[in-house]
Amino acid sequence: MSREVMKMALDMLNEIADEVYCDQRVEEVITALQQALEKEHMTIIDKGCYERGCACYDDRVDKDGVAVVARQWVGLTDDDIEECTIAAERDHERYMHATRGQQLGQRDQLDWWIAQAIEQALREKNT
Repeated sequence: MSREVMKMALDMLNEIADEVYCDQRVEEVITALQQALEKEHMTIIDKGCYERGCACYDDRVDKDGVAVVARQWVGLTDDDIEECTIAAERDHERYMHATRGQQLGQRDQLDWWIAQAIEQALREKNT
């Protein structure tokens, strides 16, 4: 059963349960659907890896794994990217002014500042 179908069924059962009396079986089905939907967002990772702060999925992990929630990736909108570009241009200009235009490396390039701004924005949205 697909995730969308499970959500639709759960929504319908919750509506029915709110409007009329439902027996124990309906409550059990609601609970089972909720658990299945929650489980679908879980993944098992190596316990040692988890304790070191990484989240490497390993399909060989059995009982010594840690269940973690698999998050949905959130990207940037066009407005977010525009804000990053404007902030990066401002920061690059300040940097170039502070260093008086000396050639110091990758930070001299506007592209580096834009990449840093986009990376930071993605990190904020996805943590």
